[in-house]
Amino acid sequence: QVRDHDAARPRSVQSAVGWSEVGGCRAYLGFRLADAWPSDDTDTWAAQRGTAIHEYLEKIAAAPGVRVEVDTEYRGIPGHADIVGPDWVGDFKTTSLASSRMWAASPDVMLQKRIQAHGYAAGLVDAGELPGDATVRLIVIPVDGTFADWWALEEPFDRSLADMGADRLESVRELMATG
Repeated sequence: QVRDHDAARPRSVQSAVGWSEVGGCRAYLGFRLADAWPSDDTDTWAAQRGTAIHEYLEKIAAAPGVRVEVDTEYRGIPGHADIVGPDWVGDFKTTSLASSRMWAASPDVMLQKRIQAHGYAAGLVDAGELPGDATVRLIVIPVDGTFADWWALEEPFDRSLADMGADRLESVRELMATG
């Protein structure tokens, strides 16, 4: 029942490739674009757990001038920013404490996640909902840690990161078109 409920959610049935995917594996993007999947069931528990935490935090974070679950689109790629302030966008990232520590030690391994958040920001900047000098924030929440283990990676909005993801998706589309 839990898997069926998750599979029926609007974000689970979204057919368009979204910002959470464009910075990742090119083969995965090809499978998504071709609507061809391996026969094994994917374990979605981590994603469902993250969604539950997001929904909990949305209720707490909503305040004057702060919006949650904000639809955005940049270069035809849709997304849903978790939390948006007047001059910043944030994306909640739930993970293990071990991964959180690895990310903190080497933020370069978070490139896919950074591309995602900067993609959201690009759409919001272009829509006039954020200034061009907005801050992009990844809020890292280790599910097996404590509040003391939460942290955020903050950086100025960098359109080139959003473009990197969009270009990556376009290159996969071009490869598929040529067989």
